[in-house]
Amino acid sequence: MRRRENFAVSNNKRPKNWDVGFRMKKWWAVGVFFVGMVSACGTTFAQELGQGDGVMDRARPEYDAKGLPLGGFRLFPVFDGTAGYDDNILRQQSAPDVINSIFFKEDGSLMLRSNWGRHELDLFGGADTVQYLDLSSENNTN
Repeated sequence: MRRRENFAVSNNKRPKNWDVGFRMKKWWAVGVFFVGMVSACGTTFAQELGQGDGVMDRARPEYDAKGLPLGGFRLFPVFDGTAGYDDNILRQQSAPDVINSIFFKEDGSLMLRSNWGRHELDLFGGADTVQYLDLSSENNTN
């Protein structure tokens, strides 16, 4: 009579290496899934950032200037003011001719941008001014 082995759950007899093989297959599948997900995510991030894009190069619409509405245009004003001290205004070599002074520097610009649907027009203008307290002949405006 032929001996027949039954591996049904009711008699709880399984081959000795069955459990080890099943665990290896399960962990192999988990490993393949994990490697696939990591490589897919890495490819996605690389495509979003682009080559050489830094943090400040990315689009940040929540920080963009809104501008002031002027009919079919928007006005974007910018002003920057600084103060400093120059210990040799005239850039003289000898000590008796050296003149020092506190200075104020103002940088201002305006950009007028159209918000038309079909065409675009941008106008830009600016001025840089340096004013010395002790030697007004060296004040300049660009």
